[in-house]
Amino acid sequence: LEAHRLARENEQFRRELIRRERLARELEIAGEIQRYILPPQCPTLDGYDMSVGYHPAREVGGDLYDFEQDAGMLSIVIGDVSGKSIPAALYGAVFSGQLQSCFSNALSPAKALKLLNSNLIARYPSKNYIAVAYCRIELATGSGVMANAGMPFPFLIRGETVSRLNLPGVPLGLMEGIEYDEAEFQLEPGDTL
Repeated sequence: LEAHRLARENEQFRRELIRRERLARELEIAGEIQRYILPPQCPTLDGYDMSVGYHPAREVGGDLYDFEQDAGMLSIVIGDVSGKSIPAALYGAVFSGQLQSCFSNALSPAKALKLLNSNLIARYPSKNYIAVAYCRIELATGSGVMANAGMPFPFLIRGETVSRLNLPGVPLGLMEGIEYDEAEFQLEPGDTL
């Protein structure tokens, strides 16, 4: 009877080990996919220095960023999906796919956030939401416009002066019909946004 119990426990342990190994491999693959979704590097632009860093708290996460350069404009998006791990990463992947239509249509940041919010609510009802900051910068002049959907207020640093762009906004995926405000800013040589 004791040998039978030990054999059963050994089999349960073996199955649990296989399940954990499979889960670890799936998480590794999810992390690889997420790295493919995020741009591997910032655009190289005359007169601008850009950098990004991404280190999820777990194997995968819900933080994201993207860039698009078109017709002398640079669009920059940063976001943070609520939650952690695989659900947040999947919701972020859905958002990244939706974002491409906003880039290709060169929508203003406020219009882009409104469209993204509507699409997420209509097509992907979820308990998750995503905080997003979206800006477009005219590269020749440094003039830009930004809209915010629940991210911490961005800062513009010029020399010793730090200015906060007061842009409140509701994260995407929470409520229908949200209108987003925009703030204009001017980048000068040496500024940090």
